[in-house]
Amino acid sequence: MEVGAWIASTPSAEMTTMDYGHFNAWPTMIETFSPASEAPGTGQSTDPKSSQGAVDWGGTAQVGRDFPIYGNYSFAPQQIVAAAKNDPVSAGREVVVQINHIEGHFGGAGLAIDTAQNPPVSSTDPVSRRLDPNFDDPDPEIAPGNFYTDSYDTLELWIGTAGLEGQNNTFLGENIGDWFNLLNQGRFHTGVANSDTHDRRISAMHARNIISVPDDMLSGTTVNPRRVAQDPHTVGDSVRNGQTTMTNAPFVVIKASNAAGDVAGLELSDSVGPLSQPLPLATPGETVFLDIDIQSPAWAEFDRVSVYINGETVRQTDQLGLPAEPPRYGICDAGIVMNGGADFTVATVTVPNTGDAQRLQTRLEDVPLPSPGNDYWFVVRVEGTPDISRPMWPVVPNDFTDGDNDLANRSTADRGIYALAVSNPIYVDADNNGRWDPPGVRTHMGTALDPCP
Repeated sequence: MEVGAWIASTPSAEMTTMDYGHFNAWPTMIETFSPASEAPGTGQSTDPKSSQGAVDWGGTAQVGRDFPIYGNYSFAPQQIVAAAKNDPVSAGREVVVQINHIEGHFGGAGLAIDTAQNPPVSSTDPVSRRLDPNFDDPDPEIAPGNFYTDSYDTLELWIGTAGLEGQNNTFLGENIGDWFNLLNQGRFHTGVANSDTHDRRISAMHARNIISVPDDMLSGTTVNPRRVAQDPHTVGDSVRNGQTTMTNAPFVVIKASNAAGDVAGLELSDSVGPLSQPLPLATPGETVFLDIDIQSPAWAEFDRVSVYINGETVRQTDQLGLPAEPPRYGICDAGIVMNGGADFTVATVTVPNTGDAQRLQTRLEDVPLPSPGNDYWFVVRVEGTPDISRPMWPVVPNDFTDGDNDLANRSTADRGIYALAVSNPIYVDADNNGRWDPPGVRTHMGTALDPCP
């Protein structure tokens, strides 16, 4: 394909427990010898021919006795994360550990974790998942028998190959609600979007992450894949810090400024913005002004920009309208919604140095963020909506329906995958006390007595 100069890769490991979710770790060392026999204590592997250092999440046991009935259990999620973090490519650097397709971990097929509780609590019988019921997390906040952990780094909220169902119902319908609950508790875990490329795919793998990296990884204004391959831990550091945006096409840059002129964003060049250094305000009621710059391919139209501030969630209901078990959460409407035409104009421009290639772009400036009166976070969502924007077919062919019986003509009557991007949060220290204090979970039952606001 002659694209080697544009691609970099790093070793990673997927740990698939089957019973309580999938985990990924990167960048990790590939072990080419047996640490157990040649250098005890330096790795996890006992058989380099089969594992090359992969985490043995099933635990060690005699052959035929690796079952709970014999007192042998699988690793708890906390133990999987700790073991994965113990195997970096470069000594002393951090490994990113991710919970994959989180519905398999937080949902009923996994550990049934209720994220509206603080701390979140698992309710699945641990023995049914081959987990030790007497396991006690060393984190004093986590009670014995609770298998939720905060030790992981990222949450795979969005899987591109899951199509329209995965984008609208799984990502935006439940995964993002659990994420908002965690953010409101001060439990920051970077949201990521991935393609889930286990094998050769015939459908488009459209979800990805736009990550900020240091200038020394650039050649001019373009990322140098060779430099990325040489230092994958630095890319991991950016992801862990939340300096990334989930997208299937739009490229979104957000900047927030206070009255003192401090600028917060998700780029390494921004001095403030992440949880570790929130944007300070002179008074809790000070208005923050937001600039949003959006560029998108001509085939990825967008018409709506939303801003969630301390986003509220709503518990899902079952077919009878009763609260679903185990609890999963959707999100309430955004506090700020801006629509193309009424609130901003999308221009079509020729991309410099490309001949006649075109892109869509707009810039929203000085958007006031109403202060909730306490510390807050905000997330920006950019999207195309049915009947206004056209789906991304044929570049993204998933779930396409030809609405006007004319494949040669892309139309707003067509249905398919629409452009979407969701940022990671920017944090605001509204009372300027030098730290960010979480607002607490704000969830509703979705009933007439407790609707979303």
